[in-house]
Amino acid sequence: MPQQKPCFFYLINFVLMVWLLSYNTCFAQQLCRFYASQQTSITPGTSSIENPTATISAADTSDYATIKTPLNVGGVLSASQSLAFTTSGAAYAPLVVKIGGLANTLSVANQITIQAYNNGVPVNPAISGSVLLTMLNSSGNSRISFLPQGIYNNVRITLNSTLSLAYSINLFYAYQDVAFLPGFTVNQPVQCLEGNNFTVNNNSSVNSGSLSYFWDFGDGFTSTLTSPAHAYAANGIYTIKLTATSAGGCSGSVSQLVTVTGGLFVGNLANLDYYWVGAAGADWGTASNWRVLNSGYYYLPSLAPISGNSVYIGLPTSVGCTQPVQQIITVGANTVARCNNLNLGSNAVVNLAGSLTIDGNLTDGSSAANGIRGLPTGKLTISGTGTPTSLKFASGYQQLGALEIARTNISPVTLASPLAVFSYINLGSNNTLDSQNGNLTLKSTQNNTASVYTLPAGAVIKGTINAERFFYAGGNPTGSAAYRSYRLLSSPVSNNSYNYSGAQSAPVYNLNYLKANSIITGSANGNFDKTGNPTLYLFREDVNAGNTSFTTGNFRGITKIDPATNNLGTQSRYNLNNVSDTTIQLAAGNGVLFFFRGDRSNFTGKTTAPFAAPQDVTFTNSGVLNQGNIPVKIWFKNNLNLSYTNSPVVTNTGVSGYNLVGNPYAATIDWNTNSAKNTTNPGIVFSSAADVDTKMYVFDPLAKTFNWFDASIGTSGGNDGNPNVTQYIASGQGFFIRAKNSNATLTFTEAAKVNSETLQPLPAMLGLPQPANNSLAAIKIQLKLDSANYDYAAIYFNPGWKAEHDQDEDAIDLDGVGNTVNLSTFSADQQRLAINKMPALINQETKIVLFIKGNGGRYQLLFPQISNIPKQYKVFLKDNFLRDSVNISNNPTYDFDIDPGLLETWGEKRFELVFHLADVQPYRLLSFKGSQNKQGFILNWMVQNEFDYTSFTIEKSADQGKTYTAIGNRQSDSSGTYNFRDIHPFEGKNTFRLKQEDGNNQISYSDPIDLYWIPTVDTKTFSIYPNPASNQICVTLNKVQKGLIQARFINMQGIEVQRQNFRSENYIQSIQKLVPGLYSVELRNLTTNTLLGYQKFVKI
Repeated sequence: MPQQKPCFFYLINFVLMVWLLSYNTCFAQQLCRFYASQQTSITPGTSSIENPTATISAADTSDYATIKTPLNVGGVLSASQSLAFTTSGAAYAPLVVKIGGLANTLSVANQITIQAYNNGVPVNPAISGSVLLTMLNSSGNSRISFLPQGIYNNVRITLNSTLSLAYSINLFYAYQDVAFLPGFTVNQPVQCLEGNNFTVNNNSSVNSGSLSYFWDFGDGFTSTLTSPAHAYAANGIYTIKLTATSAGGCSGSVSQLVTVTGGLFVGNLANLDYYWVGAAGADWGTASNWRVLNSGYYYLPSLAPISGNSVYIGLPTSVGCTQPVQQIITVGANTVARCNNLNLGSNAVVNLAGSLTIDGNLTDGSSAANGIRGLPTGKLTISGTGTPTSLKFASGYQQLGALEIARTNISPVTLASPLAVFSYINLGSNNTLDSQNGNLTLKSTQNNTASVYTLPAGAVIKGTINAERFFYAGGNPTGSAAYRSYRLLSSPVSNNSYNYSGAQSAPVYNLNYLKANSIITGSANGNFDKTGNPTLYLFREDVNAGNTSFTTGNFRGITKIDPATNNLGTQSRYNLNNVSDTTIQLAAGNGVLFFFRGDRSNFTGKTTAPFAAPQDVTFTNSGVLNQGNIPVKIWFKNNLNLSYTNSPVVTNTGVSGYNLVGNPYAATIDWNTNSAKNTTNPGIVFSSAADVDTKMYVFDPLAKTFNWFDASIGTSGGNDGNPNVTQYIASGQGFFIRAKNSNATLTFTEAAKVNSETLQPLPAMLGLPQPANNSLAAIKIQLKLDSANYDYAAIYFNPGWKAEHDQDEDAIDLDGVGNTVNLSTFSADQQRLAINKMPALINQETKIVLFIKGNGGRYQLLFPQISNIPKQYKVFLKDNFLRDSVNISNNPTYDFDIDPGLLETWGEKRFELVFHLADVQPYRLLSFKGSQNKQGFILNWMVQNEFDYTSFTIEKSADQGKTYTAIGNRQSDSSGTYNFRDIHPFEGKNTFRLKQEDGNNQISYSDPIDLYWIPTVDTKTFSIYPNPASNQICVTLNKVQKGLIQARFINMQGIEVQRQNFRSENYIQSIQKLVPGLYSVELRNLTTNTLLGYQKFVKI
């Protein structure tokens, strides 16, 4: 860049006045010589005015001026020396002071103060060039420019120090040969980094001649073009500077700031606002699709938005200098997106297939077709703090997989548009979801049913909820006749003025919703589709049992549905005719037996024999969501007690105490949370563990049989063999439980819910997959005609159970409703059982009789599970009709025929299971040993005839075998050799024994063994020599010890082989009796009970 030189109008006429004051020559009131020099013309650029050399002295009497009186400050003489110049007639008054060599020297000790006056008003001139400041005995050039433009009457340079006697001052007057003014404009002061191109427009002016230009763009780029263009490589704020130079060498410059934004932001992205531009597609998780706003400029972020960032989509329509490529954004199925506030413009679209969390406010200004487009896999979470939220979804996309609300400031969320949830809804404490205008639907499909997770304290879902329940019937469009059968139902919503806060009446539901999608028959004038046998039944155990017709027995047909009052009509309690009780209401938690015909198509075919096959149906019941605690009020009871009748007047043996209840929640519940099993955090609460049985019955609509689940079997419960019967009870499912006395009550709580995102397909009885097998010995049996006609039974073995029927242990076989296949096993006192709990098999042959029933044809007996039966037993299926027997372990399937007219082919006479005690050798423990390693001890034992039903428990004692604690176990696998590692040894002596339990629960113990643990301690406490040794060793203490010292000699098996006490610092021990090998010596101070250390030696 060229050296800049300021140009001014030069002076033609001027008077130069110089006052020179020196403390050495001029004193107060003394006259000094005044010199003036004039020049009427100068040659531009070269001429100068040079004052003659002058020596000021007291004797110099030409041209005098009055000397100012010096000021005396604190006794110190102080004064100002001034050079005063008077100018006139010029726009600028330039002054160049040149300090020459030794002969012409102006010396200054401190600094030069420059002061100027414009019409008597002091101004501060700008100083450019090399200014003489704080210089001593040196030379240089100073140049003074006076701004603003004006006539300066007086210029004074004040020197705050003494002057030398000899000096010269040269005055240079530069001149402006032409009048010019540099200037330019920029096409745009702010541009994005991508494709930016700053173009300058040079608008410099000159009165004659031409100018040359030099551009500096502030990033190292320069140009001499008149109006160049430049693109910056990084974001930032840059200075563009133009320097214009005339032909005579005068120059001037002008600058402007420009900003480059959109480059990679370097710094903390937390709490910055994100703006969608979609530069790289539609993916939320791609950082280059976003810009962040910082200090008024937009930058490219290195990360997609996180929890502290507010997000703007379609607001504004252009971001900085970048027009968004699109206003459609996608949260992909595998994307987990999060932001603070979410702001949507009118054309903004968010395709939500993955997870999106909003920690602040949602401001949705989108049109009806835009906004959030939910998908069945999408998950939306509204958390943090925010104002009340109105949540809407784009038309045609009003769906989600999951909705979570976890506001910390208890700000409600209201559904302003319909929303169908496919998986779950989860609310945090004190949060509210308002299903305004019935906008919320809980979807149900063949694959899953949406649930509402456990509602914590203060959480509530308001408004009308549409709860769906899918019924599988073999698949549409044809369906399967096998699914035309009964189902046990309940409802997760109520249809009265039930208040979820519990302040009003108990929740009550009606059954009219079933009629919207299926054909319902019943009594005349009962609001049914057709007069006929009831489609809907309630159950009561307090009447005489009997199944002679559809309107007798324990199932009471519903004779009227009144949706206006939620009243049901049922057959009278004692009158077996079809007389209606018109004031019955069905409270939440009651179950209903429903005969399913499919959808409402083909009315005649489905109500007239031979009956058309049903189709898959999705039912929807709309009402207030059941939530909080739900105490069950049985439909015909006047209090909250379960029904229990034990009276000789009522012949209800076999069903006494049975109550048909139902899951009241829009969620799967876990029967294992009942208070008899789960005492710490029960979800299904009994009045007491003694009042309600831990077993529950469900109905298999395909096989048309009742099946049991018993929570008391093992750790996770067990079923009667049907793999679809588990501890889990699906939303909308009814089931049976048994009250043991008249005091029994049942209350469902939110803690019963199963909070699982992965909901399972809906099996026949609305259950979930079977949990892991228990360790109990068990045999599960299936009697099968075909894929739609089957029944199950199960036998479990455990010490303490009885062979005779026990109502609190066993599960009575309730047969079924419309089934053609029955299977059960007999107790020792001839009760038919679905679950038969037997005592453990102990060294004796056992027989269990089977009961089978069918309408005739080819059947199969299958044994899908034979587990933990002691290996000394062989289990045979004995066919008394064919005089045959098979080992079911080798042949788990047995084919046979039933002839209904031939009693020997069915019933209790044909089959029995025989548990034959095989002739096996007795179990033997051959050895039990141990050794030490670096981590602790290794225990090894060898056995015979343990098979796979022997259990080993390793027990350990720290008190010489007085008490033992179990530290580990092993299950036999017929290998004959086993081991166990003890990595937590006691210091010193450890005593072990092996507990052995065979398949007959016979327990035996090994002889104890003693092992000694030698921990790593300070090896410098004592030393041993010689090492190796053959006859004796010397133990020398390296530190003085007071008291009695004990030396223990231990072999590598951890066994003590020798012991000796001593008091001296040196101790000699004979080792002649020791066998060759490696030994450890343990020293302990018995007086202080301090372990001193260990040392090893070799006996040779």
